[in-house]
Amino acid sequence: MKLKISIVNHNSVQPLRDCLLSLLENVKGLEHEIYVVDNLCQERAGEMLAREFPQVKVLSNNQVLGFGANHNQVLKQILDDSDYVLVLNPDTVLPPGSVPRMLDFLQTHETVAVCSPTLIGTDGPWTSIPERSVKLHRDALLIAMYISNAGGLNRWLDRLRGRGQPADPEPRSQPAPAVDRAGDGAEYREVIVGACMLFRSAALREVGLFDEQFFLYFEEYDWCLRAKAKNWRICWLRNVEIYHLKGYSTTRLDFLEHLLILVESWVHYYRKHGGKGAGWVLQLWLIGVASFNTVRWSLTYLVRPKQRGVVGPWRAFSVNLIRKMVNA
Repeated sequence: MKLKISIVNHNSVQPLRDCLLSLLENVKGLEHEIYVVDNLCQERAGEMLAREFPQVKVLSNNQVLGFGANHNQVLKQILDDSDYVLVLNPDTVLPPGSVPRMLDFLQTHETVAVCSPTLIGTDGPWTSIPERSVKLHRDALLIAMYISNAGGLNRWLDRLRGRGQPADPEPRSQPAPAVDRAGDGAEYREVIVGACMLFRSAALREVGLFDEQFFLYFEEYDWCLRAKAKNWRICWLRNVEIYHLKGYSTTRLDFLEHLLILVESWVHYYRKHGGKGAGWVLQLWLIGVASFNTVRWSLTYLVRPKQRGVVGPWRAFSVNLIRKMVNA
């Protein structure tokens, strides 16, 4: 059995070190190769890797590439010489035995293309996988609130989408939807989260690589839906847990830049998977919301000089979003 691992570094040198230390403990006794793509960024990892992890193969970028493009560089090299591929974020830590348990699951469930564990953040387990990844009215409202800087409403709207729910929710008056279970605490899902994904190489070869039109966000959702269209199954291993420092390389200073990338990816996802016209409907809706926001932030900028430092970046964000949506 040949296991290949792909990790991308982007301003994550210290978390990457911790990730690799935990990973090496997990793959002892397994035939494996580890690849790290060192993206063009302020914190390059090449020197640290050469000094502390000489067994790791390093691909150094001379430009900034997105999630899918970075991992595809590795996949193109190793896919024909692997049985399983682990795509891993650098800000993860793997408890002992987590990778072998994921491998055991795929080996005993031959119809599963990819599986992922439960992610444990600083505030406990995430239950951030939506039952349905495509729901136009829900996501149109959710994105509108995100791009409108709606504050506390965002947390409430996250719950509509299935993000940020407590690990053990209180009993509800309405019965929960039926769960398609795979045994051993695992559930078949429509999509999984991309921080840690173990792929069956045969499925990757059939379904194809990541869509590089997604610079960041939704690449894993897109791949899962493409796999389901070819009759592969997707699985969430609830009983396998890893630690994830979400968004380590994203700072508050570039929040609006990442929000713009998120919205662009969301619209592209709906163009591919939302059904006839859904992508265009979402695009037109966002142009309208961003236009309204541009007007209200412009007025606030004029009449409330003390708030210019807050509303100025949001006004510029809205103008940029309109431009992106019009030219998309």
